[in-house]
Amino acid sequence: MKAAIETDSNLDGFNKKVLVLGDMLEWGDKEIEFYEEVAKSIDTSKIHTVFTIGNLSRIMSDTLSGSKLEGVVKHFTSKEDLVSECNRIIKK
Repeated sequence: MKAAIETDSNLDGFNKKVLVLGDMLEWGDKEIEFYEEVAKSIDTSKIHTVFTIGNLSRIMSDTLSGSKLEGVVKHFTSKEDLVSECNRIIKK
């Protein structure tokens, strides 16, 4: 997951960058720490919007909400709502 975030952060030629992150299961007893670490690895100067979906991914949204990310951080509980929001921002 960190590699994908880093790749997205380093893409050139885009005015705004959006991350959509979901749960990665089976991380064991350190899963909360893993999600917090992943959220903290996001370069908030290069990523403008972060959407999460899934019970564990809420940890990333909560962690980012207290960060320097100037853009949007939003957690979704349904795929339909997430897809609808992605379609809305793509059309801007």
